[in-house]
Order: sequence, then structure tokens, then C-alpha cells
Amino acid sequence: MKISSEKQNLSKEVKKQPNSVTDKVGKKTSAVLEEFAKQQIEKPELNLVVIGHVDSGKSTLMGHFLYKIGCVNKKQMRKYEHESRNIGKASFAYAWILDEQGEERERGITVDVAMKSFFTDNRKVTLLDAPGHKDFIANMIAGAAQADVAILVIDSAKGAFESGFDHGGQTREHVLLVKSLGISQLIVAVNKMDQCGWEFERFREILDKLEPFLHQTGYKDEDLHFIPISGLEGINLTERVSEVKWYKGPSLIECIDKIQPPVRPVEKPLRFCVCGVNQVGSGIHVAGKIETGYLQTGDKLLVLPSAQTAVIRNILTHEESVQRAMAGANVQVVVGKIELTDLSIGSVLCPVQYPVPVATRIVAKLMVMNTERAITRGYPVELYYQSVCEPATVSNLLTLVHKSSGEVIKERPKALAKNSSGVVEIEPMRPICVEKFEECNQLGRLALRSNGKTVAVGIILDVTVKGNV
Repeated sequence: MKISSEKQNLSKEVKKQPNSVTDKVGKKTSAVLEEFAKQQIEKPELNLVVIGHVDSGKSTLMGHFLYKIGCVNKKQMRKYEHESRNIGKASFAYAWILDEQGEERERGITVDVAMKSFFTDNRKVTLLDAPGHKDFIANMIAGAAQADVAILVIDSAKGAFESGFDHGGQTREHVLLVKSLGISQLIVAVNKMDQCGWEFERFREILDKLEPFLHQTGYKDEDLHFIPISGLEGINLTERVSEVKWYKGPSLIECIDKIQPPVRPVEKPLRFCVCGVNQVGSGIHVAGKIETGYLQTGDKLLVLPSAQTAVIRNILTHEESVQRAMAGANVQVVVGKIELTDLSIGSVLCPVQYPVPVATRIVAKLMVMNTERAITRGYPVELYYQSVCEPATVSNLLTLVHKSSGEVIKERPKALAKNSSGVVEIEPMRPICVEKFEECNQLGRLALRSNGKTVAVGIILDVTVKGNV
């Protein structure tokens, strides 16, 4: 069988991983890695979050996209059109595919993270539609924490882009947050191009402002993909736009299909990060993302920080029941032999013999944002990590460091001003499940917010484990 060059590269990448799994994860059979290699060659997982300023058309764009690729049938679409027209929101019909809550439909904004699955020719995609309104930034962070790549939706209408980018909108903050959460590839969907007559000058004007900021944030040219589209009209979503002579690039689905998923650390101990817990009948359903390792039905796992054990009864991925799921998969598992009160958002399921650290104190290297108030000792913050927001305090400032080289400029500084970098100690109100960035970068990233604004992002250098204070 002939394999494409892309699939050959994926195969080589997988073969670089150990043929037998390290002692850290016990007796994993070679069949696990073989199955993973097969997945990577055939149709690897990709987790895609949609971000952007409120009213940029995110839900309409992705709802229309899902309809065009057949994830929503015509009967259901007619129902959305009829119901939205009855309450005077006919233009929101496609958004209702993702915005399912009554509050979302009444207000015309996304409140919670919607999750859908779809398939391209070469990818299994989990779509996460995140809210754009600043009041729901915690939900946006929770969605981004489960993603590998982001679609940044820009409203190209006159004044709308400027409102989201220059005048205190959410565009800049969303980009900074997804970068701090480890999302290294960005599709920039310049939406509502029909409202500006598909003018190349407007498209270029937006790129001229966006590109320097994205480069400053840390994105390279090869990480960025700019696409002009119209979500409401459905132009350049699944078929290349033909009537716009100046654009010769791919459609949205083509771009998604070519995104390279990150390397999945299957060989490491399991870290399954919980983002939702529900009681369904007699079973407890736990939703989350497998960051490292793998899990399978019958596994007895440790749940931290509650220090209880649970047994995996069933695993659901892309709405199908499977025996095993591996790093990179957003899944829902049914667990037994544990109480509902012992599981919560922020819990981590891991092997009993290789538990995730439960930290009472964190040493982190921070990059301070363009904040008005400097970070000082005793500074109260909201600590965001994975899908969790935890009250915390910056208890100590250890060093001021050079932003690029990391060289220590000053020991024990009195403050970290805006646009500076430093190493600090942080004490969360309750013990939390995190790891050193060098050991598990998926659990080693954090963001600090205060008074409704992101004040710093960073990585975890060290942790003080519960019981070892």
C-alpha cells in the first residue's frame, strides 16, 4: 500500500518513541504503541478550540461549517431556522447548532464551551467552541486547555476588528492565553468578509496589525494560517472561494486537515485531567482530556487530590465506546467504586504507583502582562491551570530575570512591573494537581488573573507536595 509523505513522516515520528515502555509506566505491551502508531498514520486526533472577541461570529461560522460537512441534517437545520426566526434571531440559526442553552440563544452569545466531533480526510477532530465575552473568560480558558490548535475568529467589518483588538477587546487576551496554554498553531479566520465586499485592502489592513502582535506573542510564520471567510454565507469553509481573485489559498477544512498534531507522550504515566463530572443513572460520567499515557476499561486508578481509587467501566470517544484511549483524546469515561463527591473539575486520574503531585506551593517563572499594578509579595490572584480557577497568593518574589535569556537580573525584587519576567512562589488556597513543566508540560502551565484581567502567564519550575511542607 502506498503511504503519503505526510503519513510516512508521522510513522517515523512514532517510531522514535520507545519500542517498549519505560519502567515508569509498568507493563505496557508493545500492542499499545503499535495501536497508537496506527492511529497516527491513519487518522490522528486533533483538538481544536475556536476563540475570538464577542460577536466575531464564532458559533455561526462553526455551526455553518458543521452543517456543510454533514454533521447536521436538513430537517434539524430547518428546525433551528424556524425557532430562531420565531424569536427574532433568524441570523443566529447556524449558531444554535453549538449554542444549545436557553440563555445563550436568548442573549445571542456563547456562555459555556460546546463540544462536537467531526472528521476530515486525515483527522479526527474534537471541536471546542469557546465563549468570547469577557464575563466568561474562565470557560474560555477551560476550553483552550483541552485543545492542540486554535481558530482565532476576527470580525472584518469596519470598526469591529478595531474594537476587539485595540479598544480593550478580548482578541489580544485570547491569543496570550492560548499561547500560554501551549497552543502553538493558529488559524486566523478573517470572518464577515462579505460585509466589506471581500476587499483585499481590508484583509491586508487586518493582517498588518495582527501579524506583529502574533510574532511578539511567540508565533512564527509557519505556525500561522490566514483565511478570508464568511461564516454566515458559508464561503471558503469547505470549498475554495472562486469569486475572490486575490485569494488562492486553502479553504477552512483544507487548512484543518493539514494541521500537524503535537507529539503525544503515550509512553509517560497516565494523566487524565477532569473537566466535567455528572451522575447519569447509577453511573458517574467523567469528561476530560488524556494528556499523557493511556487508559483502558478495567483499569483501577488513583483520583487526586481526593486520594480515592476508581475503576474504569466504559470509555466514550467521538460518541463511540472503545476499550482504550490514549494521549491527546478528549473522552468521557464511566467510573465505578467511587463516590461522586470524590471527583471534581481539576481532579486527575493517574496510576496508583505513579501519582501526580498534589501541590501546596508552586515555584513559577512568570511573564507579566501589560498590567497597571505591579506584582508584589502578597498579591492576590486567580490561578488558572487546565480547566480550573483557584484563588491563590503570590507569597514571595524570588528573582527578576531577563525575558529572553533567563539570566538573573536581581535577587529578591520588591515588585515585578508590567512586561517583566521573574520567578515567584505561589500558594493556592487548596492543594492542586500540577507538575513541573520539564516533567509534564501539559500540567506545568498556568495563568494569573486579577480584577478581570490576565496579569501574568508562566510555567511551573518546582512544587511543594502536600505533606512535605
